[in-house]
Amino acid sequence: AYLDASCAAVDAAVAAKRSQLETLDALALAVIHQAVTRGINAAVNMKPSGMDWLPEVPEHWHIQQIKRTCNIVRGKFTHRPRNDPAFYGGEYPFVQTGDITAASKYIRKYSQTLNDLGLSVSKIFPRGTLVMSIAANIGDVAILDFEACFPDSMVGLIPGHKTDLNFLYYVMRAMKGIMLRSAVISTQLNLNNVRIGTNFAAFPPMKEQKAIGEYLDAKEQEVHAVKETLNAQIATLTTYRKSLIHECVTGQRRVTDEDVRRAMQSKRNQPAERRA
Repeated sequence: AYLDASCAAVDAAVAAKRSQLETLDALALAVIHQAVTRGINAAVNMKPSGMDWLPEVPEHWHIQQIKRTCNIVRGKFTHRPRNDPAFYGGEYPFVQTGDITAASKYIRKYSQTLNDLGLSVSKIFPRGTLVMSIAANIGDVAILDFEACFPDSMVGLIPGHKTDLNFLYYVMRAMKGIMLRSAVISTQLNLNNVRIGTNFAAFPPMKEQKAIGEYLDAKEQEVHAVKETLNAQIATLTTYRKSLIHECVTGQRRVTDEDVRRAMQSKRNQPAERRA
């Protein structure tokens, strides 16, 4: 009874921490959406946007198709089968959709490389390219921190001279749902550079783009710090649970009647949905 009740209490605490992480992610996305669609000046005058996903925008912002703000280029790896080892193991980084999802913002590491033969069927994109997954994990984005090649399951967005890379990154984060709606349903959801480019978004002057990007970077750092704390607490609780089970099963822990009483009380204090 003591072990069951104690483990249930730990499980409930872990579930609560994970729920907090989910809430934090939702709040972070809401902050991004607010900043890239309404700016960070609450007193600004607004105007109708004409976009179904965004009713109004600051009146001095320009509403443009994404393709007018950046060069959108699809990744390339034309050889089949894709996993032919003759094309791999060289000096050219080759990133995949999983690298985008694993990145917090910047892609700073890679696990695959292409050789000269691989490069001949692919394409190098410059450092600072905003990459988006258009097959698996549609709409996930990250920024290349080095020159790299990538396959046609990804596109590269290279900002024009009136578009700030950091601002564009956050715009694409906010527009992930729009990208999903733009995808074509075949055997699986699929997106392409044409559909990405025809979507509209609102862009402020460059100086304001940079200010919004810096503001959101600071907010992201705050969120990251809280998430690190929550993940550390989850790890500590998980380790404690394993240790508790081991000590009880091997007889290393002496369980008193008071221990049982406290454990049962803790279990009764859990919300019903967590006890289920």
